Amino acid sequence: MLDDLSIDDEIVRLQERLNELERLKQSMAAPPAATSDPGLSLFPWQRDALDAWSDLRQCGVVQAVTGAGKTRVGIAAIAEALESGVRAVVMVPTLVLQQQWVNSLRELLPVAHVSTRIGDESSWQVMVTTVQSAIHRAVLSRSQPGLLVADECHRYGAESFARALGPEYAWRLGLTATLERGDGGDAILTDYFGGVCWLFTIEGVVGV
Repeated sequence: MLDDLSIDDEIVRLQERLNELERLKQSMAAPPAATSDPGLSLFPWQRDALDAWSDLRQCGVVQAVTGAGKTRVGIAAIAEALESGVRAVVMVPTLVLQQQWVNSLRELLPVAHVSTRIGDESSWQVMVTTVQSAIHRAVLSRSQPGLLVADECHRYGAESFARALGPEYAWRLGLTATLERGDGGDAILTDYFGGVCWLFTIEGVVGV
């Protein structure tokens, strides 16, 4: 049973959480900026994150609080890749996320030819695959440099999943809410993605 002091502490905790959520809401309140694709728009932090990634030669991790809109940053990166003639691979850890990405791509980038089957002989532009499939069969050859968008990229620091992080991906974008693993996988991820290029916390944008 809670006493008066415990209740007061809980009220303070909930108020602090409410204030954090309000700051997050305000940071996303500005109208999204249009991209080159008419169906895709970005909030200011998303555009800044994409620019920071581009400035680092399309290599880095965007770390943002859950629900902030990391997927849209990834799709904007895919749009830039396709405009440059670079095919894109979206790598996810679960079938649920695979379907979510397919749905988002069809909604926000409807002109892109999306496939989910590694080995598809059609002229696909975006492949959405699970990391479990990608470690057994390469999606692209080394003669076909492409973009890798690695969702939940902190998971790919595991030795087994890291085998899917191939050199054929000249452009590399990691997306995660928390990159740090606290084990040897941190070095794997830093070596491959080059570290965090943009950080968006519950308090708002932190930047590089």
